[in-house]
Amino acid sequence: MALVGELAEADTKTLINTVYLPNQMVAGCAPDEEEDAGLIPPSGGSSHARWQGDRGATAYVCEGYACQNPTTDPEGLARQLGIS
Repeated sequence: MALVGELAEADTKTLINTVYLPNQMVAGCAPDEEEDAGLIPPSGGSSHARWQGDRGATAYVCEGYACQNPTTDPEGLARQLGIS
């Protein structure tokens, strides 16, 4: 899973709290960290996770080269991860 957003913002913190699970790997970066974003595995058909500034913090869930739709919704993220 990749998470792109401003760490100090409430929406980013909410998504982080949603995905905090033992043995869960999360890659994350701030939206202005292009070099770090390039290290995150491809998501949703893009070359790397892209922050949608008007949408807020965005989570990308991928498994075995298949990615689900990016989400900004904590409940939607929980469903994608099977933890709801």
